[in-house]
Amino acid sequence: MTDTGTNITNRMTMLTTDVKGCAGPTVAPQPDGFSSDFREWLDKEMKCCECLLYGEAGGEPDLCMLYTLWVIFNRRHGTGHGHFPGEGSYCSQATNPGTFSGGWGFHMFEECFCEDKKKNATKQEKRKMAKAAELCRKLGLGNWGNEEDPTGGANYFFTCGGEPDWMQCNIDAGRCEKVELPNCGNCFYRCDQMPKQCHQLIAKGGGVIQSEAQKIIEYFKKSGVHFEVKNDEILVSKKSTRTNFTEEESDVLVLYYSDLLDELLVRQNSTAGGEEPRTIGNYDRDTQILASSGYMSSAKEESKKFPGPTGNTGSTGAIGPTGGTGATGPAGATGNKGSTGTTGSSDIVIGMMVDNGVETLTTGVKGHRVIPFDCTVTEWTVLSTVTGDILWDIHWSSYGDWITTSTVEFKSSEDQPRIINSIQSHKGNLKSPNWWKSTFDAGDIIEFHIDGVTNMTNSSISLKLERRY
Repeated sequence: MTDTGTNITNRMTMLTTDVKGCAGPTVAPQPDGFSSDFREWLDKEMKCCECLLYGEAGGEPDLCMLYTLWVIFNRRHGTGHGHFPGEGSYCSQATNPGTFSGGWGFHMFEECFCEDKKKNATKQEKRKMAKAAELCRKLGLGNWGNEEDPTGGANYFFTCGGEPDWMQCNIDAGRCEKVELPNCGNCFYRCDQMPKQCHQLIAKGGGVIQSEAQKIIEYFKKSGVHFEVKNDEILVSKKSTRTNFTEEESDVLVLYYSDLLDELLVRQNSTAGGEEPRTIGNYDRDTQILASSGYMSSAKEESKKFPGPTGNTGSTGAIGPTGGTGATGPAGATGNKGSTGTTGSSDIVIGMMVDNGVETLTTGVKGHRVIPFDCTVTEWTVLSTVTGDILWDIHWSSYGDWITTSTVEFKSSEDQPRIINSIQSHKGNLKSPNWWKSTFDAGDIIEFHIDGVTNMTNSSISLKLERRY
C-alpha cells in the first residue's frame, strides 16, 4: 500500500479497462435518499470493499483482515492527517492508481470481482471472500454499529519488512507511529501529519533525522558555527556565548525547509533593524550568506568551503626559441579496404535474481537497476527452478525524483511479469499500450517488486531494452 499524498508507490497500477469480458468497478456519486438507486450503489460499494480487502489481506488470518479493513476505512474518512486524495469511496480506492496493491488489476481482486473467475476459486479462497464480505457489511460505509477500531486509527500499512524508508523518517520526526498488532504479515502505522520524504525533514526535538541535515550539522560543528536545532529548523547565531536561541534575537538566522520549493532556505529574524521576517537566500546555492555575515567563526574550516580572493596574475615567461622543422617522411601505401563488420545489437537485458534457500520467497522490494541509455522495454522473462506462482511488479523513477517511484501500468494481467504453476514465462511486444509506460530515459531507475508468491524459493526477472535513437 502507498501514500498518494507523498506520491510514494509500491503496487501494480490498477486499470479501469475490462478484463476478458469483466467490467471493472465504476466510481459514482452516492445517490440521495434510500431509493433503489442508492441500494444498487451500496451493493457495488460493498463489492468493492469485499474484493479490495480480499486482494490486500485474503492470505492473512481473519483478525489481520479486520485490521486491514480499518485502515481502508480510516483513509476513506480522513482519520489522522485528514483527506486522502481519490479515496472518497471503496470503489475509488479500488481503482485509484498507486493506492492499494490489491485493487483492480491485481489477480486476487479480479478473482473476487469477476464471476467467471470466482467460480473457479478454491473452497478456501471462497471462504476468505465470504469473510471479507462479512467484515465489510458489518462496518459499512460509516461504522453504523459503532464498532471499536482495534488499530487505534491506523491509516497506513505495508508488508512487514517492505516498508519504505520515508516511513521511518516520519516516525523519527514524530509525524507517524507504528501500531503494534500481532499475528499479521502486514505492519500498521498511524500518521497524524501528512508524511514527507526524508530529505524534507530537518529535525525533531534536537535530534537530526536525515542525512542532508546531518551533513550541515557536522559541517557547522567543524566550522565553529554557533547553532541550535529547534522545531524542524536550525538557528544560527554570531554570539558564541548564546545559550537561548529565539528567532527574535537580532543575531540569529534561521535555516528552514520549504515544502513548496523543496529547498533549504535562510530566513532573517523579525527584529533585526526593525524588519519583518524575510528569506535572504538559499543555503545550497548562496553559500556565502553565513560567511559574509560573520556567522562562520573558524577561518581555517571556512576556507575549505569558501575560497579566498584570487591573487594577482603573474608575469608571462619568455618564449623559447622555435625548433627546426623535421623532414617530411614519404607517404605509405593505402591499404586494402576491410570488409564491413556485422551491425552490433542495440538491445541489452537487465534484471535480477532472488533466492531464499529452502524458504518461500517474500514479497516486497527486491532491488533496483539504472537504465544505461534511452530505450523501450520490449520483452520480459521470468524463470525459476521450482514450480509455483509468482507475480512481479515494476516501478520506476527518474534519477532526479528518486526515491519517489511510480508504478508501470499494464494493459492486462497477462502483460505483468508472472509465472502461474510453472517454472518459466515470457512475454514480448510490450510497447504501449501493453505497458502504458514502456519508454525510459538514460539514468531512469527501475525498481523490482514481488507482489505475490506461492511455493517458489527462487526466481529471476529479465527485461529486454531496445535502444532509442
